Amino acid sequence: MNQQLSPLFDRNREIFETRYPHVWRHLDGLGSPVATLVEKEGSAVNVDLGGGMLYPLPAPEWAEKQLQSFRRYPERISFSNPSHCNLSAISFKLLNSLIAYSRDNGLTRVMEGMPVVDVGYLFVFGIGLGHHIPQLVEETPAKHIVLIEPVAEFLWHALSAIDWGEVFAAAERRGIVFHFVLAKDPDKISAAVEKIVSREGNTFLDGSYFCPHYYSWALKETFVILKERLKNYYISSGFIEDELEMVRNCVQNLERWPFHLIESRPFREQNLPVFILGAGPSIDKDFPEIRRLRDRVIVISCGTALGVLLKNGIRPDIHCELERGELTYTILSGVHDEYGFDGITLIASTTIDPRVSELFDKRWYFFRSGLSPTTLFRSEGTPLYGADPLVCNAAFSAAAYLGFSQIYLFGIDLAQKQSGRHHAKDSVYFNEENTDLDEMYVKRFDRKVPGNFGGTVETFWAFDMGRQMLSQVQRSRRTHLVNCSDGAKIYGAKPKVAASVTLPDILPRREDVLARVEAQMPAFEAGEMLRKVDLDAHIRGCEEFVEAFGEFLATVLREDRSFVAMEARLHDLVNERRPDFRGFFSLALSSMVSMLRLGSFFASRINDEEKRRAFFEHFIDRYGERCIEMTEISKDLLSSVDEDNKRMGESSSQRRA
Repeated sequence: MNQQLSPLFDRNREIFETRYPHVWRHLDGLGSPVATLVEKEGSAVNVDLGGGMLYPLPAPEWAEKQLQSFRRYPERISFSNPSHCNLSAISFKLLNSLIAYSRDNGLTRVMEGMPVVDVGYLFVFGIGLGHHIPQLVEETPAKHIVLIEPVAEFLWHALSAIDWGEVFAAAERRGIVFHFVLAKDPDKISAAVEKIVSREGNTFLDGSYFCPHYYSWALKETFVILKERLKNYYISSGFIEDELEMVRNCVQNLERWPFHLIESRPFREQNLPVFILGAGPSIDKDFPEIRRLRDRVIVISCGTALGVLLKNGIRPDIHCELERGELTYTILSGVHDEYGFDGITLIASTTIDPRVSELFDKRWYFFRSGLSPTTLFRSEGTPLYGADPLVCNAAFSAAAYLGFSQIYLFGIDLAQKQSGRHHAKDSVYFNEENTDLDEMYVKRFDRKVPGNFGGTVETFWAFDMGRQMLSQVQRSRRTHLVNCSDGAKIYGAKPKVAASVTLPDILPRREDVLARVEAQMPAFEAGEMLRKVDLDAHIRGCEEFVEAFGEFLATVLREDRSFVAMEARLHDLVNERRPDFRGFFSLALSSMVSMLRLGSFFASRINDEEKRRAFFEHFIDRYGERCIEMTEISKDLLSSVDEDNKRMGESSSQRRA
């Protein structure tokens, strides 16, 4: 950009070039300025937009007025109880101890309703000329300040308005990290902010602030979107009991059944179209068109859609499952008794209930990224990218990575257009015995997103996360993706009504295509993969962790004054010793972090520094007990699996001899 620049601008430019080079490159590539900086007595006081001013008052006055309003009525993320900490059996023990300590020491009567320390984020909607930022740095308890500015030119002008060197120095003194988001579109801004929260973590999301600076449509829309999307990060992810059950399921699946393995690696392209069918409400009207085209495509059913399809005369080639819970088996076993699953191949996570695998004659498994079975049993392989959080994500990722390039979605609504119509009419959710499941879904829909065929539709956090992950995988795989579902818009998928779908008259035979795809996958006999697994290093890791963790807690007690500092030290330990403790961390780290979040929920609301310190010390003792208990549980499970593997290996050797 070309304009007359001040010495202050030159100093700020050098600072941004050094500290935030990606931000400076963005500013330097903006071209000629559209707006004009307004100065008075050598100070930047406004921005002339051509048809009006950015601020209704001189910028310093506007900033102070806005800050006063923000201080009186701050918009914050607030948790009324610690349920967001993904409580499980192990962490309930810690919770009960913390509640008892708080009650016995009179803390329950004096705790604040909002965190006063250890706050994660301050989201600032608008940089403008930046006069509000120095004061925010001095006052906020947040550790991350996210500066959102859809008009990047304003930040360019702000380099002539405030001393960014002083701002960054003050932030460093207080341990604050800056993040700049300069996207224009509200959805892209929100995605960038979500990426920051995902990277930096949700441990201290409680109490985070939303601070508006000036009005614009983009900022208003971003504000609305973010308040909803950040709910995706409210709940801690994973807990040790869940991981242990997934390990047990995985061991049984690998031990009992021959299977092929789907991985995120290149497969030869297949030119037979694939229909991925879900149980969304719009599939009811598309059944005639699906039947019309069924013989010229491969059909993949997702989760509860299998019963709906079989009831309506559509028998899929492949069925996909993701969740480990008993409910999946309960539903599928009933469908199996009525229709049978002959000729249907199962695509599923290795962590599903092994009784599900028993219902199918052929199985194609995949490992899920980030779960303990992947670390323990297939560390050298590649898990299926994008298979979470919904079964439709697993189905699409599997199809895309297996080489299918023409993929059509039906009934993948991920939304409702009419209240109470959250699934197809023949779905199990509307059975008389499942009224509780129906009621659960009815209460979930709390946000609006763009519809696939225009307008808006209602969805909730899990469906919305699934929708976004479909878009991410599509950006990576670049399939010809067509969305015939009358639900939420999936970016990267072409909307198309089912009646307008046409396919070539001459296509390869389904049987031949499926055989070619299967031939490209690694094949394993029952128990073969487990016999190659050596768990000794992971067992030793559990034993060695006890000593390392004791040293960690002693250092925390001696040197750290906050949960933020403790979490940073924990991540240092994880990064430094991950090779040694990788197996244990895969089982227990999520619970370790969730329990830190649990402690912070209470401590952050204690105003008195001495009482907060005493609570911190009590937490460290009880936290240590729970983490050592998790090492013992993990070691017992791994030792049991290892002993069984070695017995299997010996039996196999004797049979060969």
